[in-house]
Amino acid sequence: MTEGGVRRVHAAVGVILSIFLLVQIGSGTIIAFNEFIGHGHHVHAGTSGHEVTDPNHDTGEPYSADDALQIVHHQGGRLVQALRAILGLGALFMVLSGAGIYVLARKRKGRMSNQAL
Repeated sequence: MTEGGVRRVHAAVGVILSIFLLVQIGSGTIIAFNEFIGHGHHVHAGTSGHEVTDPNHDTGEPYSADDALQIVHHQGGRLVQALRAILGLGALFMVLSGAGIYVLARKRKGRMSNQAL
């Protein structure tokens, strides 16, 4: 594939992934900040590994904003787990294709400087 083709695919994948990255990174950042300042709770507190439970299962209370963030960031069933796996693979693709673009650009730049001599 040409450098232009790699750039086009890289850009298209980046735009699509940015939506999902924004949700995951945004919710995780807010959760971490709330925990840092002493507000909210972490869904994994008191559980082993990545067991996920409904934060209101025992209380019957309405969902708070923190609970909603926990659900967005940690829960969602098989479909959301698949989307997270795709997001991880997409991020890996972005790193590799970005490195490929860099290498192709360096080669092109090297050829251009050699032709000038």
